[in-house]
Amino acid sequence: MRGILKFIFLVVCGCALTMCLLGFVLVGVLHLEPNHVIQKMNSNKALYLLLIVILAECCFFANDLLAYVSHRFDKQLWFDFSEIKFRYDFDNSNRVIPLGSKLSQLYPMTVAIVLAGLAILVAK
Repeated sequence: MRGILKFIFLVVCGCALTMCLLGFVLVGVLHLEPNHVIQKMNSNKALYLLLIVILAECCFFANDLLAYVSHRFDKQLWFDFSEIKFRYDFDNSNRVIPLGSKLSQLYPMTVAIVLAGLAILVAK
């Protein structure tokens, strides 16, 4: 039961982060009308794949950030969060990507690239 609640909590955190990010970039920075964005998304269903990628990255980011906070400050949050292990593909020793690098570089860069593609396609 705790696993399901943890999953729901992470999905809610990821959705909130995704919506804030999309609202800030599409409406705040690019000054697009929400109606225009929804109309573009409905006219081209493939754009929803980009939203799914952004949502997944935000969920992974939320999980790893909560794992980092709970281990760094030795605080037991509501759930026992653990890091999602990603490994280097081109490394012969198959090392795990450090948590700090994922939080400061990997997740933000991936979200920025996908969000830039989405913004270009929607603003067009």
